[in-house]
Amino acid sequence: MESDNTNNNTNSTEEVNKDEAPLIANKNKSILNQILYNIYQSSKDKTIFGNFTIEGYPNPDEKFKKEEKVFVNNIFSIGDVDTLGWGSDNQSPQVYITFGVLLAIIQTKIILHDNSRGSDTSIPLFRFDMNFNNLENDDNYILKIPGQFSSDPRICIIPYENTIPPLPDLELEEFDINTELKKSSYWNVNNEPYVGRLAALFVNIDYLTKVLDDLPLDEENNVNILDFLKGVIKGITQALGGINKINITITEDGLIRFIEEIPQRLKEIEITEGKQYARFNVFGVKPGIEGSFITSINLDAEIPSSFAATVAIGSQSNGNQKSGNATAFSNYNRGLKDRIIPEKTTGTEAPEEDEDEEQKDQLVENFKKIFKVGASLRSPFGAIYNGLNWFPGNIDTLTNLNTTHASLMLGRLTQPDENGNQQLQSSFFLPFNFSIEMEGLSGMVLYEKFKISEEILPPSYEKGGVDIQIKGIDHTVNDKGWKTKLETQSVPAAKLSPISTPYPLNASSGGGGTSTGGGSSSSTNTGNIPPPPSSKPPSDEKVRIVLRRLADDGLQTYGIMTVFDNSGNVLYALATIELPWKGNQNKVSCIPPNDTYRVKSHVSGKHGKCFWLIGNGQGGYKFDKLYGNGYVRSSVLIHKSPIAPGWLEGCIGPGFKFNPNQKVKWKYGGSNENPLGTGDEYRDTSLAQSIQAQSKLVDTLYNEGSFLMNIYNLNNVGEGQLPKNLSDPAVQAYVNGSELYKKLF
Repeated sequence: MESDNTNNNTNSTEEVNKDEAPLIANKNKSILNQILYNIYQSSKDKTIFGNFTIEGYPNPDEKFKKEEKVFVNNIFSIGDVDTLGWGSDNQSPQVYITFGVLLAIIQTKIILHDNSRGSDTSIPLFRFDMNFNNLENDDNYILKIPGQFSSDPRICIIPYENTIPPLPDLELEEFDINTELKKSSYWNVNNEPYVGRLAALFVNIDYLTKVLDDLPLDEENNVNILDFLKGVIKGITQALGGINKINITITEDGLIRFIEEIPQRLKEIEITEGKQYARFNVFGVKPGIEGSFITSINLDAEIPSSFAATVAIGSQSNGNQKSGNATAFSNYNRGLKDRIIPEKTTGTEAPEEDEDEEQKDQLVENFKKIFKVGASLRSPFGAIYNGLNWFPGNIDTLTNLNTTHASLMLGRLTQPDENGNQQLQSSFFLPFNFSIEMEGLSGMVLYEKFKISEEILPPSYEKGGVDIQIKGIDHTVNDKGWKTKLETQSVPAAKLSPISTPYPLNASSGGGGTSTGGGSSSSTNTGNIPPPPSSKPPSDEKVRIVLRRLADDGLQTYGIMTVFDNSGNVLYALATIELPWKGNQNKVSCIPPNDTYRVKSHVSGKHGKCFWLIGNGQGGYKFDKLYGNGYVRSSVLIHKSPIAPGWLEGCIGPGFKFNPNQKVKWKYGGSNENPLGTGDEYRDTSLAQSIQAQSKLVDTLYNEGSFLMNIYNLNNVGEGQLPKNLSDPAVQAYVNGSELYKKLF
């Protein structure tokens, strides 16, 4: 199928700037290029969601009468993305359109139409099997796994969620991009955890133009639209972890359909339908059944090279390997043995009862790499989703980790539990196909499933363990009658356990995340705590806390937090501990001194009610970006903590007083005479007292919603210039000048 997307005003020999991105260099190359460029130009300076209008949309519900069609919230924009590298000035906005809108554009503006019924009617010669009049409820679904995300937002982006049992809770962080996406995206289908709506998948316009640019032109300067869509889907699949297999087919009535060949699962169907698949009797005459209308059946067993490894592994295993889905085939090799080497083992092979835990461990370890902070002081995931550093090194790292991540998750979900049940069907086809001929039968459609008499299956196959799926239908009508021939593929039919509910996303950073900041990691259970009050307008915020840092011994920083009322009167003071100053580096340093910070009330999964530092003066108060010394921090909280090492990653821990009974040397050795932290005695007593100090702070300031906090070094000395000991004369002079401060020692 060819497109008519050439631009007759464009000279085919026109020289383009090879250094320019295809979006700009090829903006006049085709109709589709022009449309995509115009969308980008009109949306790049907008915030988050936007609408898209198609003029002359042939409405199939109105006999293809042309009309104006508005697609609400089907454009998504992200600003200030760095696509080249650290220190570059290439802060380019990224603009996305939904896959559904892309198809609507192609069907309206690109595909050839029949206009013979009048100027106000236009019938596309080919149509997409997609409900453009109600994309929000379109039923073109693809496999989605909770915990799945796009590792390359240069290609596509989806709203993600946390993992789902029996997967471990990986505490996936909630970032601002995801928070905004969830507000208006229709990717998620009615709380169904295992399907996503293809029409709602946001595709990067820049990527679409690159795919167009890579396609060969025919002699008339046209490109094949199906090749274009296959290229787009290939990139989408890679970005989502490589577990999807979306096929493009053309139905008998000329509809272009998108088929997810990997099995999905819908809770709604399981609850409402309660139907069983039709079963064809293909073997003999059964009691109560008068023969069969099946006239012939052929079984074709084929093992392509890509399947050979799966079979080899499956023949030696009793369950799913932790690296993927290979041994889901093992159920269908039950009872069969290698005649040459009956059993193969390795010296490091774990007992079967340990495989489940090993699989969990490998999943968790790979996930830790996704969130591990590297030399760039950002994790792979945080660099992309919070730092907006989309240069190739970051993308490649995250994509490699995501491929393993998605494979491990899918393997785990397709593995039977102790009761023989699993969450998802195995995501591959069995290596035999049936070709069935029967008397003429209508009403069947591609990719529908049915069952056959089990007597013709090998005895090692479990009863009810195989479904047959239609992949081809051929009708023959002649003077001898009407015959129907089905080409099929075989899929395993596993026993499924009840559908689980995903764990909540880690909201401890309120959209930030420790992966790029310096906040404290947290779990995800926020209990029944209501959301915090809304932030005030910045112009209404007042200074309610002044934190004066006194000493920095290289292990932790000691300070005094003075709390004020709205009139500037002192209410009380608390002792604080933080990490030492190490240049504002992520996870190892306190945040910059001698600056003003915006602080908002927050609910953390681990710390409950607390406070979140959401901007500083050096950074122009950009949301959740704390600038200083060339670094950018995020997710910094004020929360309970008795000491800094092992408890804080840049956050601030309050207490009623500094520890009078234990010195640093008591825990860490050496000669350090500074207090170990706050509270009377480390660990439980000091922690309980820090919790009480945090509660006092919450009682005073939480209902404010937001306020300002000033952080100063003692005597306003510069970064790294604080005394090392609280016994220093300068510290003592400051403390002895206030009866309130003396009580903290």
